[in-house]
Amino acid sequence: MEYIGKLKELGITIDKNGKQLCPQCSDSRKKKKEPSLSVTYGNDGVLYNCHNDGCDFNGKVFYTMRATTKKHYKKPQPPRVIAEDEKMVEWFKSRGISKDILDKYQIKYTQKHFPQTGENENCIAFPYYKHGELVNIKYRSGRKAFTQERDTEKTFFGMDFITEQTTELIICEGEIDVLSLAMAGTLGVSVPQGATEDKLECINNCYDWLQRFDSFIIIADNDKAGDKLKANLINRLGEDKCKEVNLGRWNDPNEILVNKGAGELKEVIKSASYISSENIIDFDDDNNFYKVMKFYDYGLTKGFSTGWSKLDEIFTIKPGYLMVVTGFPSCGKSEWVENLLLNLSEQYGWKHLIASFEAERDIFYGNMGSRWGKKQYSARIGWSPNELSDYHDFFNSHFKIVDPNKYWNIGDIIKETRLAVRRYGVKTLVIDPYSCLDATPPKEIEKQIRNETDYIKWVLGRLKALARELGILVIFVAHPAKPFDDKPPTLYSISGSAHWKNFADYGVVVHRYREMGRLKNQNEIRVEKIKNRHIGNPAGGVVMLKFYETQWRLYGV
Repeated sequence: MEYIGKLKELGITIDKNGKQLCPQCSDSRKKKKEPSLSVTYGNDGVLYNCHNDGCDFNGKVFYTMRATTKKHYKKPQPPRVIAEDEKMVEWFKSRGISKDILDKYQIKYTQKHFPQTGENENCIAFPYYKHGELVNIKYRSGRKAFTQERDTEKTFFGMDFITEQTTELIICEGEIDVLSLAMAGTLGVSVPQGATEDKLECINNCYDWLQRFDSFIIIADNDKAGDKLKANLINRLGEDKCKEVNLGRWNDPNEILVNKGAGELKEVIKSASYISSENIIDFDDDNNFYKVMKFYDYGLTKGFSTGWSKLDEIFTIKPGYLMVVTGFPSCGKSEWVENLLLNLSEQYGWKHLIASFEAERDIFYGNMGSRWGKKQYSARIGWSPNELSDYHDFFNSHFKIVDPNKYWNIGDIIKETRLAVRRYGVKTLVIDPYSCLDATPPKEIEKQIRNETDYIKWVLGRLKALARELGILVIFVAHPAKPFDDKPPTLYSISGSAHWKNFADYGVVVHRYREMGRLKNQNEIRVEKIKNRHIGNPAGGVVMLKFYETQWRLYGV
């Protein structure tokens, strides 16, 4: 077992609870034969701690051995080639793609089991290489079913053909688009899961490689799914570095290749232009006109569920907005926010950046584990190795934490948020609480900041603009000015300024009443402000949530 090898490396030799000589300090002690290292075999790992003064030999070895958070991927075997590949070659020929290009990209004809059909089918294999190594294979059947090798690294198809001299990277929706570009003498790459690629793991896994390019040309299919993929790519890569291509009446690059030829496809690529500035609205621009017509056809859409049906009747969650949350100490502000984040991750796969300055990292990790596992995150309760490993993977995939030991100002948090959105795809920034931020105004605006009210206005304005720019939800937690009272505070009660309510798109007060001198085990969620009707009821409302101690979660009453 892997953990036993780690224990041997540390010099821990006993296989049950007890004491032994400390491998780090016993030789230097007067009482060299006195056991000073306590070893405890717990439910999820082995704890060790030396009790000698001045010795810092202590720690924990997990049974599941998570010494690193780096994900380990399987390496696929090359596909078994079916000799009779003439059918595949003829099909590609009908799509305007030659056998030379198929050979260059090592496209093979093979057989694979497809979960969608439940059958083994003859299919096309698209190999994914990264730095010369086969890391993934995607398969397409004649019935247009798709599958990939399991547990493999998600990268860009065709990335190894991009030369060191390339400064502008073309990113397409599918492998056939890449092959079509190659027929036009242009190199590009595609995402591994087409328009369904919301997570864009390929960006995470190729982040350092992407940094070498000055700009990107995004070519997604000319449909709603393609629009969604294009928006996700632009959001992750940076709007200032992205160009887009107008495909006209054609759906994708291959349609242009088949109907108009390689020369026309090359000209279409050359016509790529940077994304129009959002600061200047031109309604003759095709993209802006499309948005207007989309509003005409469908109206404004509601947001995402909060995870509580009664609260959804008052408001839903939409990226691009600023939420202000307040409440007295110990009344459950952070608890409600953490439950909301977990609901969004479980329902929609959202990722979050947490700038929390009142909770230590291990406490936050443990609290979220209790909520995720619906039981206390503790060796006393007993988590299986698989549960511990699954939770670790879930937390690492959905939560990134700003170092709470640094004294942060709002400018640095905004900088880290932009990086986290592009690198990890986070959808939420949480700042908890405002009072722990460095409130020193930057030099360039210090003459404009006469008092705390001016500073709060400036901070809220920057965060609101950040939410719009990056398409994320910003949750800002702030304390009321006056001490605890059994009467709930309001947004106007927050210390420093009425701007808290004026700038908020969502305004939420979390309150707990007293009963017999104790705080009740219920949270009153008072929604004081909803800016836009399409995400909720502007009149607000009140919902009661109860904390169930056995499950560590808030549920509707």
